Amino acid sequence: MDFPHLLRNLKNLSRLDLSNNKIHGPIPNWLISIRWDSLEFLNLSHNSLTGHIEQLYYPNLKFLDLKFNFLQGQLPSSICKLKNPTLLDLSHNNFSESIPYCLGSMTWLTVLDLRRNNFSRSLPPLCTQSTSLYTISLNGNQFKGPIPLSLLNCTDLEVLDMGNNAINVTFPAWLGTLEELQVLIVKLNKFHGPISIRQKFCFPKLRVFDLSHNEFSGLLPSEVFQNFKAMTKNGTNKGSIRYMKLQFTGSFSDSIMYKDSIRLEIKDQEIELERIPTIMTTIDLSSNHFEGVIPKTLKDLGSLRLLNLCRNNLRGDIPLEMGQLNRLDGLDLSWNWLTGMIPQI
Repeated sequence: MDFPHLLRNLKNLSRLDLSNNKIHGPIPNWLISIRWDSLEFLNLSHNSLTGHIEQLYYPNLKFLDLKFNFLQGQLPSSICKLKNPTLLDLSHNNFSESIPYCLGSMTWLTVLDLRRNNFSRSLPPLCTQSTSLYTISLNGNQFKGPIPLSLLNCTDLEVLDMGNNAINVTFPAWLGTLEELQVLIVKLNKFHGPISIRQKFCFPKLRVFDLSHNEFSGLLPSEVFQNFKAMTKNGTNKGSIRYMKLQFTGSFSDSIMYKDSIRLEIKDQEIELERIPTIMTTIDLSSNHFEGVIPKTLKDLGSLRLLNLCRNNLRGDIPLEMGQLNRLDGLDLSWNWLTGMIPQI
């Protein structure tokens, strides 16, 4: 299936959605070169598009979704000419090299999803002129450190996924000052050293904390767990399950929603959650070099659903207090040096 040529004659198009079809091959030059000043919404996701994107001539584009294609090459510099983009989803493609620095200064950008590409080099400064980003997903690339301190300006940030990259730094404890952060994933990188928290606000709303498959060392930081206030609640969660999502409004959108998704390791299998339930609470510190005993402060995390501490160097008894974690669906303490009795839950 090719792009319909009738599009050439539509001069005032504001919304174009060709997603979930069988369109294949490169995006034709005639489509990219059309100067649709009125175009605000473009969705070409879930097709079989190939080749490079040389230019974009849609200055008022707010919603760009190209996920699940086979596009490749470097992001075009013309993306910097977009006036006020709200969502950029370029995930699950073959884009490579660095990403333009201008992405960090896009004032109204709320979602930046670059997962599963081949981007490399250092992360650019983000939120340099904006605090509106809610989701930053960089999982599955080849980004290296350092982590830009400009992230401190992302005061509305709820999801930060930097897993599956080549970031080689110590734990960015300063991210704990982001009071709205709910999901922090840095698994499968080269993070190293001990973990310490010294800031005043330490992840008060965090519900997903995944540091697995790195080179962290030292004792498990009990002071970290004490600050996970969102995991200490032990409510009944009555009613239907709610999911994390963003609702967009405006002339370009008719109830458009972006649904956050993450990949978690559960029982030695990596599972992708296409939607993140708001009741999901998980701590995964597996496959590191943590040592010492399991902190008793874990008992206070009454809403914890998944706890994975396997493949470390933990010693001593399993704290009897862990028997109070009656909401656990999964617990993995394997491949350590633990002794004593198993507490009843």
